[in-house]
Amino acid sequence: MKKIFYPILICLTLSIQVTAQCWQKISAGASHTLAIKNDGTLWAWGANFVGQLGDGTNTNKLVPTQIGTANNWSEITSSYDHTVAIKTDGTLWAWGENSFGQLGDGTTSNKTIPTQIGIATDWSQIATGQRHTFAVKTNGTLWAWGGNSTGQLGDGSTINKITPIQIGTANDWNQIICGARYTMALKTGGTLWAWGQNTNGQLGDGTNIDKLVPTQIGIATDWSKIAAGSRHSIATKTNGTLWTWGHNGFGQLGDGTFTYTNQPAQVGTATNWSRVDAGEFHTLSIQTNNSLWAWGRNTSGQLGDGTSIDKLVPTQIGTATNWNMISSGLSNTFATRTDASLWAWGSNLTGQIGDGTNIDRNIPVSVSCGGTLPLTWLYLKGHLQNNNVIIKWATASESNTSHFEIEHSSNGSNFSKIGTIAAAGNSSITQYYQYVHNSPLDGKNYYRIKQIDHDGKFSYSTILRILLLTNSSKIVIAPNPASNEVTLYFDKPAAAGKLILTNNSGQILLQQRLAEGNQQQKIDVSKLPAGIYQLQVQTATTVETFRLIKQ
Repeated sequence: MKKIFYPILICLTLSIQVTAQCWQKISAGASHTLAIKNDGTLWAWGANFVGQLGDGTNTNKLVPTQIGTANNWSEITSSYDHTVAIKTDGTLWAWGENSFGQLGDGTTSNKTIPTQIGIATDWSQIATGQRHTFAVKTNGTLWAWGGNSTGQLGDGSTINKITPIQIGTANDWNQIICGARYTMALKTGGTLWAWGQNTNGQLGDGTNIDKLVPTQIGIATDWSKIAAGSRHSIATKTNGTLWTWGHNGFGQLGDGTFTYTNQPAQVGTATNWSRVDAGEFHTLSIQTNNSLWAWGRNTSGQLGDGTSIDKLVPTQIGTATNWNMISSGLSNTFATRTDASLWAWGSNLTGQIGDGTNIDRNIPVSVSCGGTLPLTWLYLKGHLQNNNVIIKWATASESNTSHFEIEHSSNGSNFSKIGTIAAAGNSSITQYYQYVHNSPLDGKNYYRIKQIDHDGKFSYSTILRILLLTNSSKIVIAPNPASNEVTLYFDKPAAAGKLILTNNSGQILLQQRLAEGNQQQKIDVSKLPAGIYQLQVQTATTVETFRLIKQ
């Protein structure tokens, strides 16, 4: 997704909240669904006629079915009939239909199980279209493969590619999303780019002419989030406004009409739009108060408002204000709530909703975790202290729990036990736990908690990743680019000083005291406009300046 790395090694402590339910990531394809649970395992359901579920068969599944035994899945994207995923070790995997080379394995043969694509370990973000695939590496470069009949790969041709090829030489790609036969992306500076099919104006460049290479859309530098339906596009800006363009035959642009537009047009006047996604002809968005909104085609109940009537303007779905993530298939919709529960509605012909039936749903229905959990996690988090890793977790309830084993890995795949903590056993109140790892590796460190019951059964938490500074590095800021907050990491307790943030004109925008003895310090950048800034760290003996990108 979108990172730029500088000559120093990123030191990142990632705190992951593990809530009362089980779902972490969700991606809806045309008629199949993939999801990652909090423990890093992969699950799939729905249509499977070309192996797109990845279970080694061509049999549809009506309920979530675990795919393999690996528990280090990180990112997942499902398209029409193929699936692509990234593991925590940065490797790339694909399966399902491959007639256009969209899996990227150098063949055009379908795959019914996850198949590693190449040997690279620096994949960061993935997106899939109807028959094409895109990915961004950790160095910000852009790669593509698969069908290319309308120039959707962006390499200047209309020739299919069966292995990943780099698109251009730019290394500042930040977000990537695919429509049916076109592609959109954001760069770190907030500019919007699009290429591929443009018959309905879905690229937004003011024409209806296909583009074979990435083409900048307008001159705005404040684009924040993007999404693509089959032939329509949606985006938000950093000021929270919502914009749509392209096909509008079912009101999916949300402007109250059926009129197509070939350039971005603002929807309403609201400035609190946060997340966006789209199916074939319907659109979804979440506002900053975590309310859910939908509009467009609704013949299968894919809007979730209890009807099958199309909506031409954004319509709130229910009254809940704890929606978190959204993902739309062709004619159905998935969303998670902040408690990690999963909800689905719309078309269910192949069981893609996952509720065990083939019955369409016009209101959100819950998708089961697959059984009663003997332990309810509240959170798992970690931080650095005096070059040790402090791991903390809490449970809301426990039943028959024997103990926890803390496991460590250098690559996110091969874990070994480094410690054991006794569990409460049976509890209906919050229990808090802590483990100190005194000898973390210089570089990547991955942690997970294995919860073991008295009967020998066990399950895993999600994976916690911590990257330590190399001995030669002194200070690092991460994430960079950042959206809301950045953290400074010091290789040793910091001296007293101050932090100064300036823009490219040298204007001071923020000053903050640097407390003596800190190894981490957070900076709120949520109110800054997107752009490039300089962050200066001043102490009595040193002055260091860093480039910070706000997205």
